[in-house]
Amino acid sequence: MRLSFARFQKALTRGLGQMARVNRSVKWFCILGLVLLLPRGSAQESFRPVSPQDGMNAAFLEQLSQLKEDQIAFRPILLEITQRAREDLLTGTLDFEETSRGLDEMVKDLAPQLSPEDDREKIVTTLNRYLFEDQKFHADASKLFSGSLETLLLSSVLKTKAGNCLSLSLIYLYVSDALELPIYGVMLPEHFFVRYGAAEDSFRNIETTDQGRNLPNPYYLKEYARGYQDAVVLKNLTKRQVIAVYLSNLANHYKLRGQYPKAILMFQTALKLSSEIASIHTNFGNVLERSGRIEEAIEQYHHSLELNPAICETHNNLGLAHLLYTRQFLLALRIGRQAKELGCRLHPDYERFLKNSPQA
Repeated sequence: MRLSFARFQKALTRGLGQMARVNRSVKWFCILGLVLLLPRGSAQESFRPVSPQDGMNAAFLEQLSQLKEDQIAFRPILLEITQRAREDLLTGTLDFEETSRGLDEMVKDLAPQLSPEDDREKIVTTLNRYLFEDQKFHADASKLFSGSLETLLLSSVLKTKAGNCLSLSLIYLYVSDALELPIYGVMLPEHFFVRYGAAEDSFRNIETTDQGRNLPNPYYLKEYARGYQDAVVLKNLTKRQVIAVYLSNLANHYKLRGQYPKAILMFQTALKLSSEIASIHTNFGNVLERSGRIEEAIEQYHHSLELNPAICETHNNLGLAHLLYTRQFLLALRIGRQAKELGCRLHPDYERFLKNSPQA
């Protein structure tokens, strides 16, 4: 969100110093026809492509939000969301069947390579070799955290083989779901990967941005979660939660293109699917703020911090919202101090406010 120098100067007239122009864009992390209310097998078989004119409409999102976990036809819904976002956000035509066929062909290739007698390591090694060596899926390091739609949208990743942590994990989950393997999505504030197994003493982490490497939980906790573990951090996600993550990540691209009404509907749907994910509240708050709904935005930032007080972006957004809109300078100062205690790196203008405040 861009705020002019004049606006900052007006907000900080009480001796808080001159501030430069602010660029407030929330970083989105790598950390989401007919949704069929049928049993999983029937839903997979009955899936049909949607009309190109439909896009991400309210009727579809409402229907999606009503699905229970046992009603989630994971693969068709991933394809459905991808198709609708593709129609809304990218130009040109896309053969819907091409995306579906490409993913299903990988399943057919992998099925004969796996046996019921295979142990965990053999299964994971087979999947890693096929996806990262044979198919050459890889992380585009230059775009991993840049918010590139092409490295997030499954239809694009399938063509280029370059994805971010979320899209590469979704491809892994798509294949695993079709092969009925116990592989789950795992989320952190700034990251996403997959895991084989549910029992803590026997699971195997699979880092999809590093050829499926097995990295231990302490590494992720230190690298991405600042040592804080909430209700979803490093836990195996449900299918509803995985879909919520994909949908909310795509919603950020609607926001970046100024399609705020659709972005808001998508975030609302994501939160109906999973209200436990702090970063969804943070990014929902950001689009509400851009839409001028400041009090609602602040409420979402508070929800996020209640779920996970270690997310720096949330502290940054909440503090700046009080600084610029509610003019509660002492509250902005307190939020900033809490963020600094966590080791957060705040926006330069927020840092300047903390430094120049007479209460510092």
